[in-house]
Amino acid sequence: MADRVRFGLNRWNFSSAPSFALDVKAGEEAGWDLALIPSSPLLLADPYIMLTFAARGTNQIGLGPFVETPVLRHPAVLASSIATLDELAPERALLTLGSGDTAVRLLGKEPATVAELEAATNLTRQLLAGDEMNSGTREAARMEHARPVPVWVAAGGLKTLRMAGRAADVVDFLTEEAIDAFMVYGSASEIRDQLRAVLELDLGVSTIVVHRLPGGGSPPSGATWKDEFAREVIEQLEPITVD
Repeated sequence: MADRVRFGLNRWNFSSAPSFALDVKAGEEAGWDLALIPSSPLLLADPYIMLTFAARGTNQIGLGPFVETPVLRHPAVLASSIATLDELAPERALLTLGSGDTAVRLLGKEPATVAELEAATNLTRQLLAGDEMNSGTREAARMEHARPVPVWVAAGGLKTLRMAGRAADVVDFLTEEAIDAFMVYGSASEIRDQLRAVLELDLGVSTIVVHRLPGGGSPPSGATWKDEFAREVIEQLEPITVD
């Protein structure tokens, strides 16, 4: 297991930007490491405006949309938005990309293919690094306000996991056997060649993101809750094997 497991929450008070900011501030004080917000234009307010409010009211907690999709936003738009957030909250922003699910289907669109998601991930990282973008114009373009924001990829199937290992900074994988509350993240390099590398916990679990709170309860707090939470997740994941 990693030396330090970070904890993030994907369920906050989304009723308004000020309410979200206050809730994230309370989460930071309770010890949460990441505040994530779904990106679904028909169900929630704009994630970057919400995250901006949270950035102004906090000092340490990481901030980012969870999950974005290139079906709804061009990689240049995604890179520009998350770089702007990182300027407000230096070294605290992160961007998670995925094929798209509810947010896409509610608009009558299809999720991105693995190839489309990989291309979008590569281009987004390229722009955030300040590299030139070949857009077919006479002169290559680059993003003038580039910032080194990490790009995560949400993956479920083996093809997407392998792609994410090639393309992403961090890979999100959801295991069926994990407790109903958790998504667990590992370093992209761990699964570059085999899914087994992700699931063998001795290679290190870097972040546990709570997607749903068990029983719909309140977020845990207190001095020991992280150790207890991590131990419960690890115990659930230990039996998992890959053929």
